Formats: sequence, structure tokens, C-alpha cells
Amino acid sequence: NLVSGNTEVGIRVDQPSAFGNVIQGNTVGPDVSGTRAIPGQKSGIAITFSGTNLIGGSVPGAGNLISGNNGSATDFGLKLYGNNNTVLGNFIGVDRTGLAALGNTCGIKVQSVNGAVIGGTNAAERNVIAGSQYEGIDITTSSNIWIIGNYIGCDAAGQQALGNQKGIDIDQSADIQIGRAGPGGRNVISGNTNGIT
Repeated sequence: NLVSGNTEVGIRVDQPSAFGNVIQGNTVGPDVSGTRAIPGQKSGIAITFSGTNLIGGSVPGAGNLISGNNGSATDFGLKLYGNNNTVLGNFIGVDRTGLAALGNTCGIKVQSVNGAVIGGTNAAERNVIAGSQYEGIDITTSSNIWIIGNYIGCDAAGQQALGNQKGIDIDQSADIQIGRAGPGGRNVISGNTNGIT
């Protein structure tokens, strides 16, 4: 699906009764080519109060392209405001090639969440989170968040800086795991103004 040019949020999954959903293979923010942002859409995908959803995936074509959502400082590419959601294999803030920045105001905003997984140890589960005006990942008043195997602030090849203002920002939160021992567990957090704050 192409979900772009809307005035507020492209995709919203709302209420506790909306759980266990799968959001895959969407272009949220850019034009049909995936290389140019369409102005006007403030935020990309909002998961509010809803849990156990899967955003992206590890099979070919499952990842979403979530870029060019540039509203005010409170807007975002992806917002998690529900428990136990999983974010895998998405391009967030880059174009379809993964090699150029289209940006978001904030890449992923995690707020008042207990439990989330962003990325994984398999390269196909890696999220590329780059080019954000503010945070690549912003975690506020949350706990039990795993950030594993992502590229944060560089392109999909891990070669070119496409920095966020802050790679990962953590505020009033606990039990945040950044990286994991073993093959594929590390994040590459590079090219940002500030790496982890």
C-alpha cells in the first residue's frame, strides 16, 4: 500500500481491543517511487494502546518504508504507545534504496510502554533508522525495551552517515537493553550528532 499525503497520521491502530495486527510492505510518507517525500503527512504509523502487533518482518517485502513524515517536534515516523509490539526489517527515514535520507521528525517514538522489541539478531530483522530531525529512537517512561541489531544513523549498507540528531534518547525509563551478546546482536549507532543520551 502507498499511504502518503494525508494531513495527520498515515496508519493508526487504536484501542486495546485492536491487537495482534500485522503491518507489512507499506510505503508510508514517500511517493510511489519511494525516493521522494510527499509534503503534508505529519506522522507515519501510530500504535496507540494496542499490543502484540508486528510492524514489518524478516521475509522479503515485509518491511515497511516509513520516511518523510515531517511534522512538529511531537510527530514521528512510528509511534509505539502499547505493550509488546515488535518492529522488524523496516526502513525508517531513508529512501527505498536505503542509501539516501528522507527523514522523519522522530524515527521511532516509544512512550509509556512495557515491552517492545526493535530489531533482531538476523540481518533481515534489522531496522535502518536514519535522517531524523530529532531522535532516531526516543524512549520515554517505558521499560523492558530491546534494541537489537539495528543501523541507527547510517545507511542500509552501514557505510555512509545519515545521522539523526540523537541516535537513541532515553528519558525516565528502565530495563532498556541496547545490543545483545552473540552474532548479529550489536547495533551500529554512527553518524549521529549524539549517539546515546
